Amino acid sequence: MNYFLIICGLFLLILGGEFLVRGAVSLALKLKVSTLLIALTVIAFGTSTPELLVSLDAAISGSPELTIGNIVGSNIANILLILGLPALITPIVLSNKNTKNYLILIISYSLFLFFGLNFKIQSYEGIILFIFLIFFLFNSYLQGKKDREQSEAINSEVSSLEASKNIVWIVGLIILGLIGLFFGSELLIKGAVGIATELNISKEIIGLSVLAIGTSLPELTTSLIAAIKKQSDFIIGNVIGSNLFNTLGVAGITSFIVDIPVKENILKLDFTVMFLSLLFLMPLILFKLKIGRYLGILLFASYITYIFAIFAYDKNFL
Repeated sequence: MNYFLIICGLFLLILGGEFLVRGAVSLALKLKVSTLLIALTVIAFGTSTPELLVSLDAAISGSPELTIGNIVGSNIANILLILGLPALITPIVLSNKNTKNYLILIISYSLFLFFGLNFKIQSYEGIILFIFLIFFLFNSYLQGKKDREQSEAINSEVSSLEASKNIVWIVGLIILGLIGLFFGSELLIKGAVGIATELNISKEIIGLSVLAIGTSLPELTTSLIAAIKKQSDFIIGNVIGSNLFNTLGVAGITSFIVDIPVKENILKLDFTVMFLSLLFLMPLILFKLKIGRYLGILLFASYITYIFAIFAYDKNFL
């Protein structure tokens, strides 16, 4: 029954994420927002809504341990998986246009780690994280004003909506998306907690693996579409924006409700992997390099290795 709940939850998350992204992008295009701003904010934040809803639901339902695993696990998946798989389709060219946003992400990770060293993220620390998110949004707004071109990938994303420009229809899509994400997160949480109980697996590990992958599926879907359309900036913008929202928004908002516990093993292993995966991007962005097929395979293989490692660590095999 728990596996059935997870499958249904993932289905609703994917469907809800698709509706939300299509509706949000249509609204952004209607308001004439730039491609970069869409990728960094509307798409990134829209596809990260499952992480937020799952974390909030976990906190409210008395399983805040799932939150830290969901955040850190999603950040790792977004780089190793969401960049790795699209690179198998087309090379992802990284430009220095994202340098400033990349540096903001490094600072965000550092704040997140610093607060976690106390083995919990408290409400006042969450407020600081959320304020930093507002700073990022303001910076993205200023950056978006400099680049007003609309990408072909974005237009293709909403091609099915071209005949329906009505604002009511667009808002309806967004609402349907949010409903799907809400119920999907509910089912996913119940199924994941049930499996953790049955298999005697810690909730943190479930958050780092099942929930992280499940809530990252909207990012993966949009990034694969962008890869087919050869829109590298869209992919990297989606990843950086999503990780910023996870680190600052999801952690910040969830900690308003309850302190987020951070266990020592997550600080040692998972935070390390999260930082290393981020640092991997540094030379690629600074020197305008690309993630080709071989690097894509390396990223994907690294993620599979990481998943095996956390389960082995949980069972004291490592």
